[in-house]
This record gives sequence, C-alpha cells and structure tokens, in this order.
Amino acid sequence: MRHSLPIVIIAIALASCTQRPDRLVPVAIPPSNYQDLNCDELIRLYNDNHERLEQQIASQNQAIVGDVRIFGADVGTVTNPEQKDLSGDIRLSMGRVNAIDYTMRKKTCSLPNGER
Repeated sequence: MRHSLPIVIIAIALASCTQRPDRLVPVAIPPSNYQDLNCDELIRLYNDNHERLEQQIASQNQAIVGDVRIFGADVGTVTNPEQKDLSGDIRLSMGRVNAIDYTMRKKTCSLPNGER
C-alpha cells in the first residue's frame, strides 16, 4: 500500500493536465440563442466560430508534448508550461459551432463547405 500511494497521487495530479481536443465534450449552448438571426448572419457567425475553433485546436495540439500513461492507462497529457491550456475555450467554441449548426439546419440555410 505504501508504494502505491505515490502512484495514486501522481495519477490524480496528471489527470488535471491538458486534454487532447478530440477528447473534449462541447459546452451545451441552447440553439435558441441564435434563432433570431437570418441565414446570412448565421453563416458568417458559423464561419467565424469554426475558424476560431480550428485555431484553438491547432494551438492546443502544439502545446501537448506527450501522453502520460501509468500501467497502460492514459491519465493525461504533458504540455509545454509556456502554453496556455485552451480546453475550456475549445469546449465553448465547440458548443457555439454545434448550436449555430443546429439552428442553420432547422432554418434550412445553406451550410458552409457543402456540408449536409
């Protein structure tokens, strides 16, 4: 038991490390926030938010130095300490993009990049 305690403490500390963007869950944003916008406004907003999301994901991926595994279990990632963790920003941007996309589909707006 004495030998496993440091491993548990390290695992808990590393679990709070930066997460890879593909493992993040979007923040739930109600599509009703965007229902008063017309299709042109929605497309512009979608493109702006989608571009911001792509930039945040690229920055987050560059900040990640490697994965940390203990006994084969992935417990987190190691990041460059000089880089900011953008997990919260990415989750928020993902939620916005999802809500705008839903609203666009509901209003039958033409979707960017020929998406269906």
